[in-house]
Amino acid sequence: MPATFVHNGVEKAVVDFKLSSGAKNYVRRIFVTSENQIVKIGSSFAGNTVLEYVDFEHMQNLNTITSQAFQDNEKLYVDKLSESILTIGNNAFMNCPRVMITELPTNLNELGASAFYGCAGITNCDLSTAIVLKTIGQDAFNNCVNMTGENFPPI
Repeated sequence: MPATFVHNGVEKAVVDFKLSSGAKNYVRRIFVTSENQIVKIGSSFAGNTVLEYVDFEHMQNLNTITSQAFQDNEKLYVDKLSESILTIGNNAFMNCPRVMITELPTNLNELGASAFYGCAGITNCDLSTAIVLKTIGQDAFNNCVNMTGENFPPI
């Protein structure tokens, strides 16, 4: 029986989105419907050589992007993350030069070490939108060579 969680008073099954290592380089784009049940993305896409886009904005139940989930994806374009995300793990988007987020999800609680390390597409990131952010890991935005500024949440 799958694990469950309660979201907005409704019990839902936990779906951990994983692919076998051989299948990961066949997925180019991930789109979801508003009824999707994806709550966690594991490291299935680390090192993917063809993934270009993930529709994070419509993953309304997504709460965790695990460590190394999309690490070393040179083609992956991301400009917006789901507001439901609570945790972004260590190295989650490390060395993804086309990641261009400008703000963090409102409900983000934890941003792992080196989460956006080497994301050259990030020029400015408003961290103040993450109003419940408690942890920013070491080097979270290190080596984002085009980053000119960031706004931090109030303490």
